[in-house]
Amino acid sequence: GLGVLLLLGLISDSQTSRAWTPDASAILYEKYWKLHGGVEAINNRADGVGNSLLALGAQYGWQLAGMMLIGAALMR
Repeated sequence: GLGVLLLLGLISDSQTSRAWTPDASAILYEKYWKLHGGVEAINNRADGVGNSLLALGAQYGWQLAGMMLIGAALMR
């Protein structure tokens, strides 16, 4: 299990991908929701936060699991 975590850590890329940088259409969309707020804007923002948290868990969950395994081994 720990070997798989080390392998995933070695092949992961540390550079920022284009998925994290907004383009012109995303900026225009955010501007629209900011100016025309309401319940739809709140729902849109909540969906965005939820998607970001899922992506964060998927990307860094294995690192957290590895650190927890190392911590458990050190406690023994």
